[in-house]
Amino acid sequence: MKLERTDDIVRIALTDADEVGGLDADKILAQLVPSDAAIRLDLSAVPLLRSAELAALVEVHKGLLKRGKDFALTGLNEGNRKLLRLTRLDQLFQVL
Repeated sequence: MKLERTDDIVRIALTDADEVGGLDADKILAQLVPSDAAIRLDLSAVPLLRSAELAALVEVHKGLLKRGKDFALTGLNEGNRKLLRLTRLDQLFQVL
C-alpha cells in the first residue's frame, strides 16, 4: 500500500487485490495526517475485484462515512467498473 498526501486528499494506491481484502477504516484513518482530508482509493493495480474485496470496500466505505470522511474509488479498469455496475455498488461508491 502506498500513501500520497496533499493538503486536502489522501490517495491510497493498492498493489493487488489481496490488499483490498485487508483494508479497514481504522487502519486507513490511523495513517492520515490531515484529519479533514478526502480519501481516494486507487485500484489501478487491481486487475479483478472478487467478492471478498467488494465486501471489504463496503465495510471501509461504511466506516469512513460514519466518521464523516469523503471517500472515492479511482483507477478502476473497465472490468471492475462493469462489476460495480452489475452489483449496483456503483450507486454506493463515488467512482472517479
